[in-house]
Amino acid sequence: VDFSRLNEKGLFAITGPTGAGKTTIFDGICFALFGEASGENRNDQSLLRSHFADDDVYTSVELTFELKGSQYNIFRQKGHQKKQNKGITGDKIEFYKIVSDERVPYCQEFNKTSIVNKKVEELLGINADQFKQIVLLPQGEFRKLLVSDTKEKEEILRKIFKTELYEKVIETINLARKDMETYFTNLKQKIVVKLEVIEELLKEKGIDLTEDSQINLHIVNDLLIEQ
Repeated sequence: VDFSRLNEKGLFAITGPTGAGKTTIFDGICFALFGEASGENRNDQSLLRSHFADDDVYTSVELTFELKGSQYNIFRQKGHQKKQNKGITGDKIEFYKIVSDERVPYCQEFNKTSIVNKKVEELLGINADQFKQIVLLPQGEFRKLLVSDTKEKEEILRKIFKTELYEKVIETINLARKDMETYFTNLKQKIVVKLEVIEELLKEKGIDLTEDSQINLHIVNDLLIEQ
């Protein structure tokens, strides 16, 4: 399926009668990128493979996509248990960056599932659940984004619009504000203590603050120096 032919369309819908294979396209994209199906009702990965498929035929998907001007190719093959085997065999994954029409391994161990999955998340900036909610919009899944709580929406939108930097700026400013508040609180307490001491010293010198509003500044200055 060549989706590049729809580049100028922006938003498009995949339509068709029940059983036509609409969700299978979503499953293929999701499985290639994240190793899982496109919706919660398809979490059983055994459903991704036809029960009528021959043992020698593997279930696989290859996806070529473009991001920020660079092209990538990912191939993921789902293993299955053959009749003569006891365990599952055939799992395979490869992840490339296309440079001058040549496929170059995108990471050191480009064929290791856990490393490829991590690289895909780092490259896209979102995980599988978020990808399903905001990119594919499969049946019923977009509703989850709309009704999700504020914290979940905030996390998704932060990753989409790369606002982590602004969050760090806010944290830094808040820390500076708290430090400054603490400094001024301590300074205020010290001033209050100093004033109480000065008031007592003025009383000892026979100066009543309630009666004499014109206090000699030299006296106060000398008391401050003493303190």
